[in-house]
Amino acid sequence: MSTPNPGTTPWVPMWNLNGGMDLRYNGAWQAGNYYDGDVVVYQGVTYLCVRPTNKAPTPWAPGQLVVQPSVRVYRSTAQSIAHATTTPVIFDSVRWDQGPSAHWNINNPTRLTCQVAGTYLVWGNVSWAGVAAGVYRQSLIRVNGVQIAAPGGTWSFTPSGTQATIAPISTILNLNVGDYVELTAYQDSGAALSTNASDGVNNRWQNEFGMALLGGMQGPPGLAANLNYGTTLPPSPADGQEAVLVDSITNPTYQWRFRYNAGSTSSYKWEFVGGTPLSNEIATQEGFSYTGGYMDSPTVGPQVTVPRAGEYQIEYGGGIVLSATNYWYYNLNIGGVQSDQWGPYGTNGNNTVVWRKVSRRIIAAGVLVKIQYSAGLTGNMTIYNRGLHITPVRVA
Repeated sequence: MSTPNPGTTPWVPMWNLNGGMDLRYNGAWQAGNYYDGDVVVYQGVTYLCVRPTNKAPTPWAPGQLVVQPSVRVYRSTAQSIAHATTTPVIFDSVRWDQGPSAHWNINNPTRLTCQVAGTYLVWGNVSWAGVAAGVYRQSLIRVNGVQIAAPGGTWSFTPSGTQATIAPISTILNLNVGDYVELTAYQDSGAALSTNASDGVNNRWQNEFGMALLGGMQGPPGLAANLNYGTTLPPSPADGQEAVLVDSITNPTYQWRFRYNAGSTSSYKWEFVGGTPLSNEIATQEGFSYTGGYMDSPTVGPQVTVPRAGEYQIEYGGGIVLSATNYWYYNLNIGGVQSDQWGPYGTNGNNTVVWRKVSRRIIAAGVLVKIQYSAGLTGNMTIYNRGLHITPVRVA
């Protein structure tokens, strides 16, 4: 762990000390001049001065201290590995993931990404199905796409046709924030060969990958957080983990950031932190004859499909040109059921705008939400500048 740049900060927490200077303990910080090697206590944290200053240390909040970074993931199903092809193992489950932010995410399922710079023990294991053909059953570790460790496993002998062949591997690596490691598999049986699957109960060794920072408590984490960004949320989240849910990686129409609350009593534990709503708008003015019930307009909607089960806040409305003295309504339809309505009472020729916010509607994934229209009496209705906006409160 390198010492922070003295050109940008005159004080560093003591756990960043690399040595190499005479230290002078000054007790609690007081206003005055300080020089290289001065040590003070400020708000319960010990600081070392690394360049002259008369300013107080910037407080280092206890909440900023990070747990010892470590992670272990596994694959819960068999993976087919092509003959004579080095293939990254695709992991799908987490045993634990501790650190300032997650090392693994579902959108880069082969990777463990460093969050705190330092020296790491990195290890893995691949268990192969028993096939008596070829001579190689190997696992390899690579950093940022480049192999860096000699292969683990077996070579130069024929594997058993009835027993699994085990290919463990481990190495020690010096990683920077943002570096990623992968476990790859290689075999030469003459055809595709499957790995054996781990699980969450007894088989905790078949197809596993992990890394852990060596040494004691570290200083501040790096700036590059491995935040999950994708069309699904992580399947095995840790408490406090955050993720961004989108409908498209290349051209999203919404971006929702969530934080996982393991202590929530709700079944919807991903709580909305911020982002843009899922929206649909129809600006075109349209007229149609209202004949009764809840009717679609010529251009149906606005309408959206809810991507994930949860609680949602909904806003909807638009303009109405009144063609007769009547009640005129915008109606909120959720999954074919009328859930809310809002509208004015007015006289012929008047224009009005209606807008309504509806809070905490529980909606299942894949349900269509749309706006329909109704009135107290039959007659002609003209509508324009319609909008529907859905924002999650929390989701499953």
